Amino acid sequence: MDTLAEISGHFAAKWLDSGFRNQVDSIAETSSLPQFEWVSEISARLQNLRFNKHQGKMRIIDFEQNQYLKGLEHITTFFNAIHNQRALMIRYAPFGEKDERQHTFHPYYLKQYNLRWFVFGVIDSMQQLTNLALDRVINVEESQISYVANHKFDFDEYFEDIVGVTVPDNGIINTVIIAVKKEFMPYMQTKPLHGSQTNLETTDNEGILSFKVIINYELISKLLSFGDNIRVIEPQHLAERIRDKINSMAVYYNSP
Repeated sequence: MDTLAEISGHFAAKWLDSGFRNQVDSIAETSSLPQFEWVSEISARLQNLRFNKHQGKMRIIDFEQNQYLKGLEHITTFFNAIHNQRALMIRYAPFGEKDERQHTFHPYYLKQYNLRWFVFGVIDSMQQLTNLALDRVINVEESQISYVANHKFDFDEYFEDIVGVTVPDNGIINTVIIAVKKEFMPYMQTKPLHGSQTNLETTDNEGILSFKVIINYELISKLLSFGDNIRVIEPQHLAERIRDKINSMAVYYNSP
């Protein structure tokens, strides 16, 4: 489960209750397990809130967030719908489309990526899993349609082979190999791009890393964000896509 950064305030009042605090502390003891990492962050946030409230002192810890991001007001609605297994009626405005869409939606999972929140579930008229960005949700309310429970999707497995939140249709796992400048290697080693990242070789000038992932929009964006610190070696089609993006950027920057 991802960190519930923006909904930690939902529990703030309860935090002052010692019983609830003890429950969170007990769960936090298991935070060394991957599925409970999010508890540590919520616990730290609530501890910080409680400390500030009672001690009257400045905050001593901060978490990255975008307080101006649209859609945060819907997080609790989606969270409760997933927990209570309730279908929702959603009005949604996809990027690049003029018309809004309205769907009956069965939510299964909330995930934060790049400071944006996404909800995963099934649209009533479709069978495949889809994700909706909360900042594109215009309105959401409970539906009277019976909830379709999730008996198919294991989200730990679903996200295992990607960077980000998008799993392309018919996506296949690729072995991606990149060259990394020597001075940038410590950054890549202490903050791996993916769990499968492996150090293949280190020379005086660069390191060679590999990882096994499904290529998607988020991976390409992440590689581009490293600028001239990395170079894609394989697969060739990914190297060409990165090269095309760089050339397009150069044209745009050189345009009047």
